[in-house]
Amino acid sequence: MSMDDFLNFLKILPIPAYLIQGASLRMGNPAMARITGYSVEELAGMPIAGLVHQEDLPRINDVSLRFPAGGDDPVNLEWRAVGRRGEVIHLRGWHSRVKFDGRPAVLGLAVDNPGQKRTAEEIEKSEARLREVLDEIEDGYYEVDLAGNFTFFNRSLCRIGGYSPGELKGMNYRSYTAPEKQEAVFRTFNKIYTTGQPVKLFDYIILRKDGSKRFVENSVSLIRDSEGRGIGFRGIVRDITDRKLEKAEHDLLKAYFKELFDNSPEGIAIIDGNDRFVQVNRGFEKIFQYSAGEVRGRRVNELIVPPELSGQATDVSRRALGGEVVQMETVRKRKDGSLVDVSILAYPIAPGGGQAAIYVMYSDITERKRAREELQALNEELEAANEELMAAEEELKQKLAELQKSERALRESENKYRQLFHNANDGIILVEVKDDQRLGRVIEVNDVVCKMLEYGREEFLTLTVLDLVVGDQLNRVHEITRAALVQGRSTFELTCVSKSGHKIPLEIGCHIFTLNGERVGLLVARDITDRKLAEEKLRAANRQLQDIIEFLPDPTFALDIEKKVIAWNRAIEEMTGVPKDQIVGLGDRAYSVPFYGMPRPALIDLIFSDDREIASLYDNIERKGDTLFTEAFVPSLFEGRGAYIWVKASPLYDSRGNVVGAIESIRDITDRKRAEQQLKYLSLHDPLTGTYNRAYFEEEMRRLEGRRHKPLGIIVCDIDGLKLVNDTLGHKCGDDLLAAAAAVIKESFREGDMIARIGGDEFAILLPDSGRDVVEGACARIRTAVARYNEKNPGLPLSMSIGFSVSGQPGVSPAELFKEADNSMYREKLHRSQSARSAIVQTLMKALEARDFITEGHAERLQDLVTVMARSIGLPEQNITDLRLLAQFHDIGKVGVSDRILFKPGQLTLEEAAEMHRHCEIGHRIAQTAPGMDHIADWILKHHEWWNGNGYPIGLKGEEIPLECRILAIVDAYDAMTTDRPYRKAMSHEEAVAELKRCAGTQFDPDLVPVFIQAFEKGKNS
Repeated sequence: MSMDDFLNFLKILPIPAYLIQGASLRMGNPAMARITGYSVEELAGMPIAGLVHQEDLPRINDVSLRFPAGGDDPVNLEWRAVGRRGEVIHLRGWHSRVKFDGRPAVLGLAVDNPGQKRTAEEIEKSEARLREVLDEIEDGYYEVDLAGNFTFFNRSLCRIGGYSPGELKGMNYRSYTAPEKQEAVFRTFNKIYTTGQPVKLFDYIILRKDGSKRFVENSVSLIRDSEGRGIGFRGIVRDITDRKLEKAEHDLLKAYFKELFDNSPEGIAIIDGNDRFVQVNRGFEKIFQYSAGEVRGRRVNELIVPPELSGQATDVSRRALGGEVVQMETVRKRKDGSLVDVSILAYPIAPGGGQAAIYVMYSDITERKRAREELQALNEELEAANEELMAAEEELKQKLAELQKSERALRESENKYRQLFHNANDGIILVEVKDDQRLGRVIEVNDVVCKMLEYGREEFLTLTVLDLVVGDQLNRVHEITRAALVQGRSTFELTCVSKSGHKIPLEIGCHIFTLNGERVGLLVARDITDRKLAEEKLRAANRQLQDIIEFLPDPTFALDIEKKVIAWNRAIEEMTGVPKDQIVGLGDRAYSVPFYGMPRPALIDLIFSDDREIASLYDNIERKGDTLFTEAFVPSLFEGRGAYIWVKASPLYDSRGNVVGAIESIRDITDRKRAEQQLKYLSLHDPLTGTYNRAYFEEEMRRLEGRRHKPLGIIVCDIDGLKLVNDTLGHKCGDDLLAAAAAVIKESFREGDMIARIGGDEFAILLPDSGRDVVEGACARIRTAVARYNEKNPGLPLSMSIGFSVSGQPGVSPAELFKEADNSMYREKLHRSQSARSAIVQTLMKALEARDFITEGHAERLQDLVTVMARSIGLPEQNITDLRLLAQFHDIGKVGVSDRILFKPGQLTLEEAAEMHRHCEIGHRIAQTAPGMDHIADWILKHHEWWNGNGYPIGLKGEEIPLECRILAIVDAYDAMTTDRPYRKAMSHEEAVAELKRCAGTQFDPDLVPVFIQAFEKGKNS
């Protein structure tokens, strides 16, 4: 096949193909032109450095320059091309040796494969973002190798364990795990490795650095490599110590209330909604003679209700389940079939928030009822006797016999009264009331009080009430007596002393009346020792509850039923700065002032009343059983800085299940909330410019799909020459230009308008409900703002191509409008791209002049020297003109080199030298862009190549180096050696010539060095 046939074959080849010879492309087929954006003509003769990404240039140079001389054939490698618009194109190329125009060359065939590379880059960015997010979450995150050594973890894991990142890095899990849990943790990780399945929420205990233990909840999964092999583990750790402590507190209170239930003297039963016994206490067993096991699960009517009262019992259950508190006296049946008089108190409960049940209290009132009936019968008999006496008085003279009969009846009644008096359940004492309104001697006592206080009746009759009372309560007895004299009766508690010296708490009812013309006091005494013990246990439980609240880690306070503060723990003192002694006992919602700056309802108030106005103060309230949860912002915490808090409020119950107060716990979640807000902001905004990002822009476009019948305007702006700025002045300067462009655009719109950065150098603005006049006016404002910016910032001009579109008829989709606006922008960009690049290049030239004060006159001297040398070898005047232009601008790429390196007085490091070498490539790009300089761009790229191939950036050698570059290299070196530089003094002419001769054949063309020396001497002498 001839060379022409071969080239024609490459042209019709559907995949990109190219020929490389030396440092240039000799040809690129249409498929290559299509993916790069260049024409076939532009590709022919293009320097490799103009097409290849600078990071891949050394590998392509290795293929293009060294591969033709020998080595494996073909060569397969991945490389990146830079398209006409600056886009990066990922290619996989196969390279083979060929001959072209009789010289060695390289034929490349490529496949465009951007997906895999782009995906890898996105994964790498996503992973970096993920690790940033992981560092902000409240739970601990970690990764360990198969041996259990930490390889990665977030800040929360350090906080949970109390270790610094340096201490935790490389630590083995055994050093971090409580000894009693190490074997269980090992088995769990082994199971994950063996099965490959994750394990969620298993508990174990960790050891903090200070030696304390924390309970944690762990979720672990296997980390696999690209081939699916397990290489380690990752996990989420949540500190559940507080939850464990809360459970322990709950269990303690549950045990306390169980103790009260079991030991109550009253019979207590819990009955489910099907009228079956769930549980009974010892008091129930004592009254009805059944054990708890015998009644559990059996129906109430079946066991303890007489058949004739079954309807009554069913009605009690129905009313209680319906929410009514039912109280009555009735008859129930014991196990042996005997009947017992009881009082019943039944009310509904919902254990744990579940199905409703009934809580029933039974009191044995047999004795009380019998006494009441006997007393009633006695009263009736007394009334009848009284009637008989009255009749006897009327008929005294006529019916003496009837009087005697009445006297006998009276004596019988007295006997019955005495029997009732002595057999009463409570102790009864009759005492005289003296003229000074004090109680005097005991007149009569019943057997109950004798047994209670261990005195015989005769002994009692020698005592006064004051002889029976503890000394510090004597004055109280006199006050109570006076109150009874005024009111007729009173009830009070006193502590009396038995004959053996035991103190017995009594509840005493005092009634003052006149008997046989004398005032007497009737004292009815009841032993309340059991009740006092129960009250003391309750007080002890309350004290214990106070202690628990005091040492809870979360800020906590409690209120009583009157909404007064009864507990204010240390944690809430630290959070609010309000000490306990300044707030305990206060009401009127004083507890909300440290949080809101004023008294106002808080979540705890909803425990006492289901007030919708209070609920409306919070965005969301969650209820679990009787407990309420919410989150809120409180503005007055932390000296007015405010904070986000998590709040939990629960009721406090007494032994009968009545609400007697409420408790509220608080947790500062400000860091978590702000992290969530920051993540939300970052997910919607571009971090560099502060505008919305492309994802948000596309979401708004989808939202506007439903409004096609309404007008919509879209503006698209593109920054001209941004790639040139990035490549020459660096990405920092390019980022500054991007930020300036965003500020200019924002200046032209209202704060709420939707402005988004949708690409590297592209912005878009959505203008709903806007016609053409409004959109055109907005474009004019942007152009005016750009002009104002350039007046204030002449150093680097801002140029923007702008396009827009407006929906003129219903049914046009936002996507179609955006495409129209984008095309409009590109049409403007084509017209202004040349002038924009020219303006940037002129700015770069001025920047080079401003920085070149150290080598002042260097460019002018080089122009004179290259002119002399070019004429001495007979170059045409056009070539001399181009050579002078090269001499003037060969170092323009130094505008992209840091002043720190450019003006460094000492020797450059390897890294600094590598950055300095980049000025050739930067200058090459600038020259390609600048009008009138594109034809010398290749020379600027190669002006630091050496004759022996050890130069940069390509490594050309010999005559592969353009003649103009070889000439410039000699004169540039001579002028540099004979001029003072920051790092050395100038050489003499003789020393510089000797150095040129020494480097001829290595750095310089050996044939041109003598030409320069001769031409310089001739010009000097003339």
